[in-house]
Amino acid sequence: MRRRDERRREPHRALAGCISGSDTSEIGTGSYTVSMGPMGEVEFDGIPEDAFVAFPQYADMGFALGGGQTLGLQNHDRFGD
Repeated sequence: MRRRDERRREPHRALAGCISGSDTSEIGTGSYTVSMGPMGEVEFDGIPEDAFVAFPQYADMGFALGGGQTLGLQNHDRFGD
């Protein structure tokens, strides 16, 4: 049994991209193509301005990515006032 002060300490970890000094404010214009399973390649004319989600866990992801103000949510009355 280890004494309390002899515990193994885990090193500090940083998430990828969280400590870089690069400027990410540049937004591309024009159309782009993404691969979306099971549909395959899908072309967009520009960055989507709003989104609709059917499940609350996807809404959480949208808020985490900064798009919470543009989300449409099915069954929103289940989440309170």
